[in-house]
Amino acid sequence: MEIAFAMDKKEVLTCSGKTGQGVPELVDAIVENIPCPTGNTEASFRGLICDSWFDDQRGVILQVLVQDGSISKGDRIVSYHAEQVFEVQELGILTPYEVKCPKLSTGQVGYIIANIRNPELISLGETLIALKETKKTAISSVSEAAIRASIEESNPMPGFEDARPMVFAGLFAEQSQHYDQLRDALDKLTLNDASVTVATENSDALGLGFRCGFLGLLHMEVFTQRLEEEFGAEVIVTAPTVPYQLHLRDETTKLVSSPSEFPDPGQILEVHEPMVQTTIILPGEYLSKVMDICRNSRG
Repeated sequence: MEIAFAMDKKEVLTCSGKTGQGVPELVDAIVENIPCPTGNTEASFRGLICDSWFDDQRGVILQVLVQDGSISKGDRIVSYHAEQVFEVQELGILTPYEVKCPKLSTGQVGYIIANIRNPELISLGETLIALKETKKTAISSVSEAAIRASIEESNPMPGFEDARPMVFAGLFAEQSQHYDQLRDALDKLTLNDASVTVATENSDALGLGFRCGFLGLLHMEVFTQRLEEEFGAEVIVTAPTVPYQLHLRDETTKLVSSPSEFPDPGQILEVHEPMVQTTIILPGEYLSKVMDICRNSRG
């Protein structure tokens, strides 16, 4: 383990959440080794959406890191890139249970409920800022000028690097009349799994559906299982494919993830497929079987 993961065994802590062994030493190590939050407590509110999930009664619940300032119930916030305005109805911290509190301050991570019913308005890594308004009006009457002024006076946070899907598959409802339910389920599930890409797809045999991109086969399996268990969606999943990069004779490059997207063979100069260089650590008795799997996968 020390050689494989390039770690110093003196830095490895022995602890157990079940028995409590080593927990004080773990807490001390967190305080000593993890830097404290940075930010301006006197500045206007600025926060980063680091997670989100959907509740049928309360809508989208945001998990937010407060970078600057503070936020309280009744405050109005603006999503920097989407330019949407929301009013905070409830906030608190997770212990991991939801515990309400009057406000969240610089360096804290907590949840925010702001009557967001459309999951498409929220994306992970979005920056939230305080709304600058001279006179408080109805939330639907907030002017575009006030939104633009708030955005111009603030800067977005770095956010997250977009994930690159490596496996694509089609998802179709078993019964075509359940297309809308499948779309709603995908919207809600992708709230806290931004690595999944979703695009509309039409199949002559299966009808309307979605072309989804995943990080890998296991990711695809877990995602489709969550669709079935959490939303009761009955889904047909097509055979997974990987994206191919095509270099065409007109000196352009095209990325395709489905056989139907391939152009005429006469237009293709080169086809590149993704490959991965990896290290596999396993017990010796499994070596031959793993070698067979690698050879069968052209490894």
